[in-house]
Amino acid sequence: MIGSAKIYDDEIARDVVAVSKLILSITSDRALGGINNSLKTYSKAMTMADIRHVIIISKSAPALDELGQMDNVKLILLPALIMRFHILTRFLLHRKIRRLMAHADAIFLHNGKHAGQINQHADKTYVINHNGKARRLDRASNIIFLNHAAKQNFHETFNKLTTPCHVMGHGFDVGDEIVRPQQPPETVKIISAGRLMEKKGYRDLVETARILADKNTPCYITIFGEGPDEAYLKQKIADYQLHNIGIQPWTKTLRAEYAKADIFCAPSHGESFSLVIGEALEAGLAIAATRTNGGLEYFNHYASEAHPIGRLSDIGSAEQMADVLDELVRNHELRRQMSTNARTLLTTRLSLRVLGEKFTALCDKKLG
Repeated sequence: MIGSAKIYDDEIARDVVAVSKLILSITSDRALGGINNSLKTYSKAMTMADIRHVIIISKSAPALDELGQMDNVKLILLPALIMRFHILTRFLLHRKIRRLMAHADAIFLHNGKHAGQINQHADKTYVINHNGKARRLDRASNIIFLNHAAKQNFHETFNKLTTPCHVMGHGFDVGDEIVRPQQPPETVKIISAGRLMEKKGYRDLVETARILADKNTPCYITIFGEGPDEAYLKQKIADYQLHNIGIQPWTKTLRAEYAKADIFCAPSHGESFSLVIGEALEAGLAIAATRTNGGLEYFNHYASEAHPIGRLSDIGSAEQMADVLDELVRNHELRRQMSTNARTLLTTRLSLRVLGEKFTALCDKKLG
């Protein structure tokens, strides 16, 4: 349960507006995934930067328990209809929230559809573009994109606008380094994780496993996840009589499974910024990913050719992914090099501490 001291339905504690830095987040989102995951990640990064995070959020949002347990987070819970009313009226009838907006160093709008409604403090209001779509962003005063492709899409769609734009990916927890055996294993372990649905590309991965079986590639693929495609995938595996791939339920201890693996595979058909790839980098896994915007963000804008972290394949190409995995499985030294590069990249460029420093620079109006 959420501690009652952390919920502010109508009153804002005096210390909230007295802290040195304060970021106010506003979201009407009530779905699992993207925005709720970002709120948790952002809050952790703000903790490291000593920034207070006040979140105006629906009472039915799925992340309330976790957010409510964070010391630097204050929640203002509103019923969905009341939330809609206050947003439409620009919080005209909610004096406490208007006071908060005035005191905040930055205001994060996590739904682009509110960009034209909440604009009383245009200089410090940022729309967080979680889905990569440019729709309605022409009304935003400032935008934070999760990847460079989304920013480019915005500029191409609204080529006459000069809206200030920033690219700021997620930040990740950094745990103790995972030490893997120096000798190559007899069977290389490949891991993948996510929602089992067609757009995540797991149907392609089953086809990839069939090709790898024909190649006698010494590997085993474990998919951690649940979803509407689960029965279809298991049936395909059975139909092909594959013994090099299996599906396990989603686990909350995914890092422990990463520690047992050698390669992370992301066969998705579309990602804005893949959290599981970042978590795999932190665990020191070589990456095999498709050329989604999220995958390209890691490879093109964080990694370098001199310090590779993995290999990319075309979206939907089981054959190319099989070639990528076959190379990584058979080249133990290349995997070890990629493992070191992956961990270094994550800790130096994509940690929660680095993200917290970006939030501080944004509050101080010093973010480049």
